[in-house]
Amino acid sequence: MLEVLSPLIAEADVVSNELLDILLIHIVDPLKSQKKNAYSLARDLITKTSATLELYIQQFFNQVLILGKADARLQISRKVYDLIYELNLISPRILLTVLPQLEFKLKSTEESERMGSVSLLARMFSEKGSMLARNHRQLWLAFLGRYNDISVAIRIKCVQYTMHFLLNHPELVDDITETLKLRQHDSEENVRYEVVMAIVATAKKSFEVVSQSEELLNFVKERTLDKKFKIRKEAVSGLAQIYKHYLGSDPASVPEATRKAITWIKDKILHGRLEIGAKLEAHHLCNFYLLSPQDTTCPEWKIVSWWRDLSTPVSCLSTWTPWTG
Repeated sequence: MLEVLSPLIAEADVVSNELLDILLIHIVDPLKSQKKNAYSLARDLITKTSATLELYIQQFFNQVLILGKADARLQISRKVYDLIYELNLISPRILLTVLPQLEFKLKSTEESERMGSVSLLARMFSEKGSMLARNHRQLWLAFLGRYNDISVAIRIKCVQYTMHFLLNHPELVDDITETLKLRQHDSEENVRYEVVMAIVATAKKSFEVVSQSEELLNFVKERTLDKKFKIRKEAVSGLAQIYKHYLGSDPASVPEATRKAITWIKDKILHGRLEIGAKLEAHHLCNFYLLSPQDTTCPEWKIVSWWRDLSTPVSCLSTWTPWTG
């Protein structure tokens, strides 16, 4: 079938929108999943005839993205962002002039358009092996600007992809870290919460990524002083997990940033000025993370002293003061 159809497309005088619609709709869900043989044929046809299809596909996206003139009769008009994603996987060359147009959508006055383009680009930029940020630097910078979007939902969406950027693209860590500086002080508590969760989730999957960045560790440190308890709790819990990982690591292999952080992580957990609920949480964290079984014979008598302080009965917590010996 491929041998029959590809010459017909390659030698055609014109490729109509109707033909494009039939071909392209099969590379996006739900048809992509429901009709796998049709998907495979459509994918192979696009790959083999990309030189012919490129112009017509670009014209379609120009109409939709730039002029805002979507043909309601075409099914692909309702799948524009999904279509861009799939075409980028099949034949990235086709999108060379299309992707820069997404910058207009990132700056749209319509929140739904900004959200659509942010969701698409966050996925494309963050995927393992993606060269998009390097090849489309201006688009990448425009995307980073959405971390400061007026919409809380869009700021949260951007922050939620932080883990994928940190894990899959070490070359983008500096850019991502810079954007998080403002977001960890965001006026919206859910954004600040997502910043902490993103860094902690990254540390759980790859301790090395976070441990090499003193700034990321300091972001979590600052959130231990957040005015919202749920954020303070996650920040302290995250630091405790990082400390536990440090205890099980070879000191020689621990990055300098982590060695510096270890000097204040215990203080943040054990010496912080916490309300009763947080003291009980600190008690739990100390038991679960800081005092592992091998610590029972640990000569570091200061840890034992801290533990005794934290074991103070709840009725006495109101008068509890940090041990400063």
